[in-house]
Amino acid sequence: MRKTAVVAILVVLLFSLGMAFAFQNEPDGFRGLKWEDPPTEDMVCVDIMEGERTLYKLPNEKLHIGNAWFYKIVYSFFGSPERFMRVDLYFYGERNYKLLESICQGKFGEETTKGFHEHAWISPETTVVLVYDVADDKGSLSLGDWTIFSEYTEAKKTAEEAKKEKQAEETEEDW
Repeated sequence: MRKTAVVAILVVLLFSLGMAFAFQNEPDGFRGLKWEDPPTEDMVCVDIMEGERTLYKLPNEKLHIGNAWFYKIVYSFFGSPERFMRVDLYFYGERNYKLLESICQGKFGEETTKGFHEHAWISPETTVVLVYDVADDKGSLSLGDWTIFSEYTEAKKTAEEAKKEKQAEETEEDW
């Protein structure tokens, strides 16, 4: 989660500095599901997060891209009605990380941002982020729609501020 936050901050900085560029083959979704589509009938809800984000999985999901294998694929939807915002593909092992690094570089070209075991392809519309934690020997590949993710981030921030205000009001008499 910490790496996701770091990448999110990096994305915001890049956009604010005007340094984000398009990259080749920007995804408009994942496996036939387009950004902003509603969940399909065969998807199963696995969690409802604060900020109106709902997580789904597909029961018979193909858990690989090429020879890179995943232990879990999670689809994120936001809003009412729910719109496809992001997909996270989770994997174990450096071998899968190296395969995904090669696959993503071949598909999306040179990274717009690169760090130690972190690769990002960022544009004003789309993000693709590959991270690998050496200590835990696991990582993730995330693809998402920047516009919907920005809406989600703003809604979550507003909900957190409202929660803090409510807590302050509820404890006012305790002071």
